[in-house]
Amino acid sequence: SDQDDAGPVDRLIEEVRRYQRQDREAQGTVIQAGDLDEATPWLNRTGWVRYLQGLPRRELLDSTARPQDGIEGTEGAAWVIWQAVHRLASVSQNVAQACGHLLRIDVNRTTKHESPHSPLLAYLNPADMQKHVAPWQKIIMFFARTQ
Repeated sequence: SDQDDAGPVDRLIEEVRRYQRQDREAQGTVIQAGDLDEATPWLNRTGWVRYLQGLPRRELLDSTARPQDGIEGTEGAAWVIWQAVHRLASVSQNVAQACGHLLRIDVNRTTKHESPHSPLLAYLNPADMQKHVAPWQKIIMFFARTQ
């Protein structure tokens, strides 16, 4: 009689395992609330956790991707925006390089009554500058493509 019960029990176990596999796969493709990390307080404060929860990860990544040059329509406009953010960073770089040390310290201030110990840095290396500009370009692309 143990053999009679083995069939339904085995099927039930297999069904639970299949459900667990599907759940793990879904977690990998859909944005979820997730574990606490250093970004979580900021994300909670801005409401992004609620806004992004349930979005397919691939769709989110595609919305922040670098647009292609030479395409017309919406993607053409996205390319213009992408380039404008890069130009803004370049102009800011040039201004930061031209400013004196004390002005760059004042610009780097985060609170009204406290002076920072180090000045705003001008990224002399174009690769470093691009590394710091890319996240902003992606954020702007998200808004340009989803709003």
